[in-house]
Amino acid sequence: MVRANEVWEDAKADVLHFQGRFDMRTREWRILATQATAYGAVNDPDRITVTGSPAKVWIERTPTGADAPEIIYGEGAELEYVKATERLLMRGDAVLIEQGNRLTSAQIEYDLAADRFKASGQQGVEIVVEAERAPLE
Repeated sequence: MVRANEVWEDAKADVLHFQGRFDMRTREWRILATQATAYGAVNDPDRITVTGSPAKVWIERTPTGADAPEIIYGEGAELEYVKATERLLMRGDAVLIEQGNRLTSAQIEYDLAADRFKASGQQGVEIVVEAERAPLE
C-alpha cells in the first residue's frame, strides 16, 4: 500500500515521485515521509529516496535463530534504501534504534543483510546501550 497527496511519473521509465504525507507499507516495511521517489516497481522498488521532518522507517525482521520478529526503527531528514545492496542510508539528525539500543549521528549507513552499521558526522556519534541506561527513580 502506498499513499500520498500527489503522485506523478518521471520522464524516465519506472520512476514515480510522491509529494505530501507519503506512507508506504509492505509486509516488512513502513515508511513515512513528506516526499519520496521510487525507482522500479512501486510495490517492490529497487531504490527509494525520501525526505521529511524527519522521514521515518520501521523494518520488521526475524534474526537468525530468533523465535520472534524485531522492529528496527530509523529516522533522518533523508532516507535512502537500495534493494540490491540491502543498505539503508539515513542523513540529517539520523537515529537508529535496534533491540532497545539507540544510535544517533549526522549520517548512519545500515547494512540489513550483515546487520552492521557505520555512523559519522561532525558532531560525533552517540550510542546508548539499553543495559547502560540508569533506572528512573
